[in-house]
Amino acid sequence: MTPHQNQQFLWLEPLSYAWACGRISTRKVLFVAAILWVLLIILALALTTYTAQPDIQVDARLAIIIAVFCFAATWFVSRIPRNVHVYEKGIWIGKTLIPTARISSASVGSAMVRGKPYSILQFSTVNGRTYNIGLSHAIAPADLAKYLITSGMGRLPTSQS
Repeated sequence: MTPHQNQQFLWLEPLSYAWACGRISTRKVLFVAAILWVLLIILALALTTYTAQPDIQVDARLAIIIAVFCFAATWFVSRIPRNVHVYEKGIWIGKTLIPTARISSASVGSAMVRGKPYSILQFSTVNGRTYNIGLSHAIAPADLAKYLITSGMGRLPTSQS
């Protein structure tokens, strides 16, 4: 049986799941924050040099404020929920399309993240990368699982801890 041509699933990953996962590691957050900090310090120095206002100075307080801002912004951005679109051509996550031909297996199940259960879409690509995506409450897990199986991407639902 083949899936209905126009059938598709669209959702925004639940904010609570995105925050619980915190997708990028602390080391990466610190690295990106450090790069942003250096760029903003360079920008502040350039503004000091090229403006006619001699009272603008880059001192330790400004550098600390910029560092805290960079770390906070990077940490926050790593927790933004992703848009997900599952349809016959593959799975869109944010701006990335994983074509159906590159998906080796997909299933709908549940996962415990920081002590709270979430319904998830889990799939693996042919090169071994595994994705876990939180399901919106508006998506019926059984319908998505059925669609994945009929489209050739899925297998029977599983649970993971």
